[in-house]
Amino acid sequence: MKKRLFIVAYFLSPLILISILYFSIPGRYANFELLMTMILCASAYTWLSFQFMLSARPKFIERSFGMDRLYRFHGLIAFFILTVAFFHRQFIQKIFPESLKTQIGTAALIIFISISVLSILLMSPSILLKVKPIKWVKKTIEKLTKVRYQHLRLIHNLTIVAFILMNIHLLMTGNAKLFPLVKASYITYFVIFSLFYIYHKFIKKWLLSRNKFIVSRIVKESPNMWSITMTQQSKRPLKYTPGQFGFFTFYQEGLKAEEHPFSISSAPHQLPEISITVKELGDYTKKIGSVLEGSFVTVDAPYGKFSHSFHQDEEAVVFIAGGVGITPILSMLRHMAKHDKDHKALLIWGMNTQEDYIIRDEIEQMQLSMKNLNIVPVIAFDPQYNGEKGFIDQEKITRLFQSTGWDLSTTGFYVCGPGILMDNTIKNLKLINVNKKHIHYEKFSL
Repeated sequence: MKKRLFIVAYFLSPLILISILYFSIPGRYANFELLMTMILCASAYTWLSFQFMLSARPKFIERSFGMDRLYRFHGLIAFFILTVAFFHRQFIQKIFPESLKTQIGTAALIIFISISVLSILLMSPSILLKVKPIKWVKKTIEKLTKVRYQHLRLIHNLTIVAFILMNIHLLMTGNAKLFPLVKASYITYFVIFSLFYIYHKFIKKWLLSRNKFIVSRIVKESPNMWSITMTQQSKRPLKYTPGQFGFFTFYQEGLKAEEHPFSISSAPHQLPEISITVKELGDYTKKIGSVLEGSFVTVDAPYGKFSHSFHQDEEAVVFIAGGVGITPILSMLRHMAKHDKDHKALLIWGMNTQEDYIIRDEIEQMQLSMKNLNIVPVIAFDPQYNGEKGFIDQEKITRLFQSTGWDLSTTGFYVCGPGILMDNTIKNLKLINVNKKHIHYEKFSL
């Protein structure tokens, strides 16, 4: 219900500014083209302003949606806003002559379009990248510019420049000059939503630095996977639900102080210690093994809704993990082992080789202490392995689930891993008639 109310409120929010503009000048908008110009302007401006609120990761909204859905909404709505702004510009060109005011508005639009295109191409995997020409453009840009994720985040921050230009453009309009209420409305919107940006980029960092963590233990789990344990120094404990994630920034010489999201692999009862388990994959995580004990860390958490704790109506759970996708599931299993030993749980864990079977002793001990826990490793590339081989597919999921004897209608399925595993698994779960409300995952691509 909260989700629907938010979405309805979001799309209706321009009505406030539209009403102010319309009733400030009775009769002016009898002209259709002027009316459309005003409606498109007010809509694009209002929705764009709200984008700065969404970028600040407000937890009062994230709790209802989950960060992955909030990110997707933020990304997809950006293209909708730009389309509205583009048509506004087309009407403007028909009605008003070229001037400094229109040039500033055009400059803001060009910046927004450029940032949006770069973001969709380079900042996250997307369904659009399945189109070969788009994939080629992405690779060409990366090769020519050697742009890295941190550079793209800096480029993304230029949206504040475009927002400032847009407000200058609006304050130069005749409506803003002639009518104090219109001018005050533009200024109010700008101040409120700029404060979200300032809070997210500056104030929050200062607040997080006062609640610091210190790296207390580092364990090499496999040739390319590490578990990093941090101890909270503040007396105000971090509160999170097993399966959630956070944004971690390591402050250490030789390692860039960049914010990166990682799932928390420890369970809440292990506080004041929290752990993350990281695989060396990208530019940043390839250096994760160089983290030293004693390093200072800030943690912005918790985020996400990927947890069995949010679905108490489910009598059993099936965890389907691929590789390092085990991390949030480890958090849930550790929580169950401590507080809910009788919980019905099946873990189907796909990995390339037995070397990827991390934390094996602890997991096998969980299986011994939890009578209703069944763990099934699925090894893809190891001819010497005697258990399940190959990849997690529909046949394996069906057979392994049926062996439990559980009721499909009261079982939750939790999927985490590489994009291809998640896409295929979600499709296979739907094919075996799992209700979509019982399929849980977090996917950050558009």
